[in-house]
Amino acid sequence: AVLAIFEEALADPDTEITESLGLALLAACATGRDAGLASRVFEALTPTYGNAPDHSAYAALIRVYHACELHEKVCDIYEQEMVPRSIKPDSQIGEAIMKSAVECGRSTLAQSIFSASSGDVSKHVAMIKACSRECNLQGAMDVFARLKESGVAMNSMIYNSVLDACIQCQSPGQALDLFEQMKADGFVDVVSFNIMLKALLRQKKQIGRAHV
Repeated sequence: AVLAIFEEALADPDTEITESLGLALLAACATGRDAGLASRVFEALTPTYGNAPDHSAYAALIRVYHACELHEKVCDIYEQEMVPRSIKPDSQIGEAIMKSAVECGRSTLAQSIFSASSGDVSKHVAMIKACSRECNLQGAMDVFARLKESGVAMNSMIYNSVLDACIQCQSPGQALDLFEQMKADGFVDVVSFNIMLKALLRQKKQIGRAHV
């Protein structure tokens, strides 16, 4: 249906791909996860902005690519299109860009987006996970400390991300200490127990292999 509407608009010489129509089509592409159509819509929409799309246009396209898990494209749009035009992403789009940067291993980009945030829980958690994937436990702990110092209300999701980082970075002793702290502070939940259980099972497998 979205494709039919778009092609009908293109075929009609009296119909213009206006900003409102273009953004609506891109929103539909995000819902339908149609990256191919989104790129065509964006191209047709660009002249409306005098060939200089603004934040709303780039944000709509990024939402599509992020929904389609085309993380490299998300990062490229930001670095190659938005940055040169000094277009700063809002909080929601900034989070999407940072998550995409984490997913495709562009740690420098993730760090640059993260550095602009303060007290943003989701961005801090994403950064902790990024450090965990790189086996950078100290980096994860630094992000955790920064979040605590910001004065934001802590919760189980935050602590669990750090707990998982300890396990992923093969620091069971630190994980156990953090788990005890979480119990004392009332932040342990089902996810916390699952993380510790997985760590225990992994440790038993490693011991079993060592004895084979």
